[in-house]
Amino acid sequence: MTLVGDDETKPNLRIDDFVAPPLIEGRANSIDGSGSDAQDLSIESFLSRTDNAVVIGSRHSGKTTLAYYSAYMLAYGPGLIPQIPVVIDTRNFRFNPYSIRGQLGELYERSLSNPEAKAYAAEGIFTFLFDNCSCGEESFKKIADFAEEYPDCRCLVFASPNMDGVSPDRHFNEHLPNFTKIHIGALTRGRIRALSRQWSNGDRDGDATYETVINQLVRDGLPRTPYMVSLLIWAIQQKKELVKINEALLLQNMMDHLLGKADFKQSVRKVLNPVGKEITLQNFAYFIRSKGSVVDENEANEFLIAFFKRKALPFIGSDVLEKLIERGILHRRNGKVAFKYEAFEEYFYAKHLQSNRAELNVTLEGLNFLNFRRELELLAGLRPENADLISAIEKVLDSRVPDRFRKCNIGEFDRISGSELDIQLTKADLGQIRRTRLTNEKVDKMLDEADRRALARGERTVRESLERAKGNVRTAAEEREAESISKDQLSDSMPIRPSTHMAAIDLLARIIRNSDFTDYDSKGPATKRVLDSWTKIFLLIMDELGAMLAVIENDEGEKIPDKETESIKYLLAKFIFSNIGAALIHHMASPTMADTLHALIEEGEFTTGEHLLTLFLLEDIDDESWMDLWIEEIEKKDQSGFVIDSFVQRLLSLTYTKALDTEQEKRVHHLVDRIEKKLGWTNEKKSEVIQQMQKARDLRQLEQRK
Repeated sequence: MTLVGDDETKPNLRIDDFVAPPLIEGRANSIDGSGSDAQDLSIESFLSRTDNAVVIGSRHSGKTTLAYYSAYMLAYGPGLIPQIPVVIDTRNFRFNPYSIRGQLGELYERSLSNPEAKAYAAEGIFTFLFDNCSCGEESFKKIADFAEEYPDCRCLVFASPNMDGVSPDRHFNEHLPNFTKIHIGALTRGRIRALSRQWSNGDRDGDATYETVINQLVRDGLPRTPYMVSLLIWAIQQKKELVKINEALLLQNMMDHLLGKADFKQSVRKVLNPVGKEITLQNFAYFIRSKGSVVDENEANEFLIAFFKRKALPFIGSDVLEKLIERGILHRRNGKVAFKYEAFEEYFYAKHLQSNRAELNVTLEGLNFLNFRRELELLAGLRPENADLISAIEKVLDSRVPDRFRKCNIGEFDRISGSELDIQLTKADLGQIRRTRLTNEKVDKMLDEADRRALARGERTVRESLERAKGNVRTAAEEREAESISKDQLSDSMPIRPSTHMAAIDLLARIIRNSDFTDYDSKGPATKRVLDSWTKIFLLIMDELGAMLAVIENDEGEKIPDKETESIKYLLAKFIFSNIGAALIHHMASPTMADTLHALIEEGEFTTGEHLLTLFLLEDIDDESWMDLWIEEIEKKDQSGFVIDSFVQRLLSLTYTKALDTEQEKRVHHLVDRIEKKLGWTNEKKSEVIQQMQKARDLRQLEQRK
């Protein structure tokens, strides 16, 4: 963890002090809600292996820092076979011997010829670490081809998942099928305590910092990422008042501090004041974004010279650039200049939009806003009121509803939620179904393909596409997904495909979450739209599962018995709905949403799916009334088994993913008692569920101490 701009006060940390984020191999939860095959993986074990791997982490989860730490350990770490690590910025790498040669020259100041670089790579002495890897098919194909060309070298890819669907790893499964999937988890309490102590004066101050950080993360619903924890620790050290905090405000505090300390002087002994510095960086962010976020140093100087000339300011561009690099706001590498952190560029671009209404209006035209999702999220966090952003996005969503959304029958959720698990099946029957029909591999395949189909444009039905592709699942799905994708942004009026719609919904949810002072008349209906969209995605995915089961039947050469088919659909439905809830929570959960959610519940206009998702959100933010609302739903006279099973699935899921405190654990067990009373569980069934939860609790508590 590096707190930029504080080198003179930074503790003398060694590489041994690095706090690695949790690494997890395998699925986090299974079809029955248990912990499945997920295994915690130490950084030492990960680096000692030889398999190619994708390290998957959400934004700001510490991927780049982990890549550089891994490189250091691969070169010098005790007990590891020495390798020559090559950290690669995938955005600028051309995947040829010349690029390998360039990276080696930059990292090690060693000049090689192209044949030498290729020969050494063929010998397998390199470990290539690909950072800043987008989820695009083209970049994955290049990496896969590169790994195939140099099979004796290890390739480690650091990338973010796609969070617009319910199968975040789909792109990795499809395009890098032979790479092991490793996930970066949220920082545990033990790791947060270690970071707090490293950046404080002794254990006592470190423990006080830790308590403040934990309380702030819980109160404001902030993610437990190294990035967010670092911003909070920095703010605490600077004696900043942490009242209502979000990412944008934390970045603003840091930038104000850095720009206030910087001393941009030039030959006529004038000083660029903090406001001038910020305006300069806003315009530089706008400029560099148009160049792909990286420019030659000469281009950067030329821009600053022209900018100061246009403003009639007597500052020297090269001096300003050098100071920005020294302060850690910009970064220079191999003659290229960029913002040191992607978040810095996004922040100053957001500030540029805040200061330039005309530019903001252009950004909000049509689907342009999808190119600036992060910037608009930060902008929403910098402003108290965001009705204009909400209105602009909803205008597009109203006028360009996906055909499949328009035709989606929301009442179908009630039919699914009213279903029951076939009581004729014995426990042994269900166990056999899970072991043979619903293995992790088969569930992954079905989720990936259903997710792809549900989010594709889908002018043709799945069955028609399968017939045209002669039963080939991949060909059918890719053909449907490719149909008229470019029309979404080229057209101003045609219905957009569901994936584009959900990208807009993701942004809308994040803006709503940051809109504390936006009127309910704007925020309330927009929240309901988000819930409605996720409910429809669930229905679209369920609509695709029938076709997927038929494909599996063809693959296995036998027909699945009808009673098994219905049970499989039931088990998958509650599993997928749990995943839908987790995706929504990722986009929207925040304690600031509680009042809006309660107001929507009181209006009583929710569909069943929207209502259940709302209860999931209230549980995640630990709203004081969530347990009472769940009990009220559980104890309805004619409540279906699916709804109650969905609650059980969610309870099991949260015990495997959260470290519950004593009071939270009591509430969970109280709910289990209520469910047992409602369903008349046998002692064996109740004991089974309780044991699963206790196992999950023990695992999480053990992990949190690490």
